[in-house]
Amino acid sequence: MDRREKLIISMTLGILSSLYDKYGNLTLLVIGAIVLDIITGILKAKVNREISSIDSFRGFWKKISLLAGLAFGFFLDLLVEYLIIVGAKKIFMNVPYSIPIGAIIGVYIILNESISICENLHECGVKLPAFLINSLKITRKNIDEDNLKNKK
Repeated sequence: MDRREKLIISMTLGILSSLYDKYGNLTLLVIGAIVLDIITGILKAKVNREISSIDSFRGFWKKISLLAGLAFGFFLDLLVEYLIIVGAKKIFMNVPYSIPIGAIIGVYIILNESISICENLHECGVKLPAFLINSLKITRKNIDEDNLKNKK
């Protein structure tokens, strides 16, 4: 490894370790929810005998896009913090408060993946409490309705 590669690797690891304190636990929870959804999705496909490499390929890229969305939310968090600091010096616009955009996106991903996990388990024949299934259906319906409203 040449000196430039070592420098890039050490800078990348340094940045990641500094961000871990703020975003590490949420990132691990999101990754855990995604992995569980993948596992339960594979189990559901196996039980229903509907295993498809095309669906798996699309699902993989969807999960990668969720992680990209989470990274974008963290980027926006850092941008807002920067604008607060710089705004105090009156260079850019003044942002008087911090918005936890990354946390909101992370929690949304975890909730959405949790709904999918429960649906996958239900389709595998796992008995889930009725209140959980009903609340998941209502939550899914509300999310879908909100998505339709936002498209208009």
